[in-house]
Amino acid sequence: MSGGKETGRQKMIGMMYLVLTALLAMNVSKEVVNAFVTIDQGQRKTLEAIDGKLSTQLQALATNAGENAELYGAANISAKSVHSKATELIEHIDLIKAKTFAISIGAPLEGEIPAEVYANGKFLIGLDSVRTLVGIDNYDNNTNLMVKEPANPTVEDNPDGNNYTGTVLRDKLVEYRKQIIGELQKIKRTETLVLNMEQTFDFPTAEEAKGTGEEQWVVKNFYHVPLAASTAMLTTLQSQIRSAESDLVDKLYTDVEGESLKFNALRGASIPLSTTVTQGGDFEADVFMAAFDDANPPEVRLGNIGVRFDSTTMDLDGEYEIIPMEGVTGKLKIPAGGLGAQTRDGVIYFKPVGGELRKEPFYLDYLVLAPQLIVSPTKMNV
Repeated sequence: MSGGKETGRQKMIGMMYLVLTALLAMNVSKEVVNAFVTIDQGQRKTLEAIDGKLSTQLQALATNAGENAELYGAANISAKSVHSKATELIEHIDLIKAKTFAISIGAPLEGEIPAEVYANGKFLIGLDSVRTLVGIDNYDNNTNLMVKEPANPTVEDNPDGNNYTGTVLRDKLVEYRKQIIGELQKIKRTETLVLNMEQTFDFPTAEEAKGTGEEQWVVKNFYHVPLAASTAMLTTLQSQIRSAESDLVDKLYTDVEGESLKFNALRGASIPLSTTVTQGGDFEADVFMAAFDDANPPEVRLGNIGVRFDSTTMDLDGEYEIIPMEGVTGKLKIPAGGLGAQTRDGVIYFKPVGGELRKEPFYLDYLVLAPQLIVSPTKMNV
C-alpha cells in the first residue's frame, strides 16, 4: 500500500525513521534521545486535543440519534463501534509503553507494572518528566519484550500473562484499519480519505516488505530502538488512531447532514386547493411553513404545453423554459391558453451545499374562463 501524496503526519513519521536509522549507526547521545522525548510530549498534547474534539463529536451524534434515530441511528452505531475498537487499541498501546518503561527502571519482567506507572488502562508517566532517567536510552529491554529475534519476531505472551509483542500490536492495528476503512467505504466521496488511511496504517510484514528495500514494520520500529524513540512512536500511533476515528465521525456527520437539508430562513406559505369558489361554498388551502436557503436559490423549469414530468428519468420529457427568480422565489407568468382546464408540469433543481443535485417535480392546474359581458340597463323602461 504505497503511492499518492504524503500527508504531513506521514512526512513527520518518515523523518522519525531517518533519525532512528542514525541512532542505530552511532553512539546515541542524550541530545538525540531528548529530541524523541520532545516528540512524545508533542504527540501527547495532540492526542489530548483530538480526544476533546472527539468527545464533543460523539456526544452530539448520540444526542441527535436519541432525538432522530431514523436519521442518525446508523451513524451513531458505526461511531460507537469504531470508538470501542480505538479505545481498546489505545489502552493496549499504553500497556506496552508502561511495561517497557517499568522494566527499564528495574521492575521485574514477570511482575505487575507499578501502580505509579500504569493504572486504569493508562500509562501515567510523561517522558518529559524523566529526561535524566538512566534507562531512557536503553534498547535491550524494549527489544526483548517486543521483538527478540528480528528474523522471527516473537508473538508469545509475557510471563505476567499479557502480550506486549510488536507482531500482536501490528495485527490489532491491521484489524482497526480494516474496520475504519470498511466504514468509510459505505460513505460517498471518501476515496481520498481511504487512501490516506491505507498509507498511514501501513504495517508491512517481512513478506510484504520483501523486494522493497524496507524492513518489516515490527523490526523497523522496535528492534534496537531506545525507549524514548519507541515510546514516541507508540504515542504517535495513538494520535493517528484517534485522528482517524475523528475523521470518520466527521464523514458520518457529513453523510447524514447531506440527507438532512440545511436552511437558514422560514416563510409562511399557502396552496389553495381551488382558485374558484362558488357562492355558498368553502375556500380551502394548505398552509405551512416553508424553509429555504436564501443564499442558494434553486432553478425552476416549466415544461412547454404538453411536456410532462418523467418519473423514471426524474426530468421533463421535452422543451421547457426557466422561470425568472426573485431571491429564492420563482415568478411565474404565462399566457392563459385555451378555455377550460389547463395542466403544466415543471421541475425544481436544487443542489444543497455539500450535497448532490436534487430534482423535485411540481404541477400546475388551473381553469381558463371566457370573459363575461355585463349589461347595465340604466335607461331601459320596463
